[in-house]
Amino acid sequence: MKKIVGHAVSNRGRVRENNEDNYLLGNCLNAESLDESETHFTQRAGLWTCAGVFDGMGGEAGGEIASNIASRVFQENTMNFDSFDREKISRHIEKTFAIANQAVVEERKKHSTCGTTGTVLITDGTSFKIFHRGDSRVYVMRDRKLYVLSKDHTLAQLKLDMGIYHSAEEIPERENHQLTEFIGMDYAGQAVPFESEWIEWKENDRILLCSDGLYDMCTSEMILKCLTMSGDVEKATHELFEMAMSFGGKDNITVIVLQLTDKKIA
Repeated sequence: MKKIVGHAVSNRGRVRENNEDNYLLGNCLNAESLDESETHFTQRAGLWTCAGVFDGMGGEAGGEIASNIASRVFQENTMNFDSFDREKISRHIEKTFAIANQAVVEERKKHSTCGTTGTVLITDGTSFKIFHRGDSRVYVMRDRKLYVLSKDHTLAQLKLDMGIYHSAEEIPERENHQLTEFIGMDYAGQAVPFESEWIEWKENDRILLCSDGLYDMCTSEMILKCLTMSGDVEKATHELFEMAMSFGGKDNITVIVLQLTDKKIA
């Protein structure tokens, strides 16, 4: 019987004073917003599971509060939905984004700059769907090629889409992470995320969810090599994290790697 296996690492990196990232893998998150957090996950295919990365913004305590709130909301709302079909799953995750958004909006009354990205994957091991706001990313390694499945909600990407910029070399660095969408920005309570189509999960795929602390430090070629060569998801997750650290670790780093396996797991 096939199983979904995943591993998550979240770390404050070498420069930041605290860890404003958080994650969800199954029912596990960084509940105390620790500087270092790690978890492993195994579940038989056929049951719905949720994985997500939440990169807090706002500095000091604001960002870590927002990402913690969002990860907890998703944990609470994705524990008992195995009877849902795909359509109901999609509506449920859209609603969960709205609940998380309103919770962070309420927190902004105390920390006016706080907010968080939210990049969430739902899967039963046969297919998966991405729900997304911000600039955390989802990649898939398929047939030894790397594909970015999410699209950054940043000022830089918006200007590229509009034709104001024609290449990445033209973009001022500050615009690469000025978010145009995030959890906590809609004071009317409307927080509809980007949604992908349902994507078939092929047998040898490896799925990566990460914050910008990984992809800002590592090229796509480096990420692909690590996902291709590492023996299992735990090793792949650690190698990606260590690679980001070795190139400076200038931001918080959160990495989740998922794959299917039919190997017996203790």
